[in-house]
Amino acid sequence: MKRIKRKKSITKTTQRLLLIVVLVVFAVSTYVNWRFEKSSAGLHFGNQAYNAAVATMNDVTAMGGG
Repeated sequence: MKRIKRKKSITKTTQRLLLIVVLVVFAVSTYVNWRFEKSSAGLHFGNQAYNAAVATMNDVTAMGGG
């Protein structure tokens, strides 16, 4: 009879360590992405506010005001 080789499974400690590493990588990447989005959103809304103010000023000037 041939012996059937069993696949070696990783231990529970290794599984936990791998899970912790994955969670840490996920948390760090989420934080970095959040910081980037926060800064770029501020710039975007600042530019939008400036463009709206300039457009309003141009409209008022074109109508003879100011």
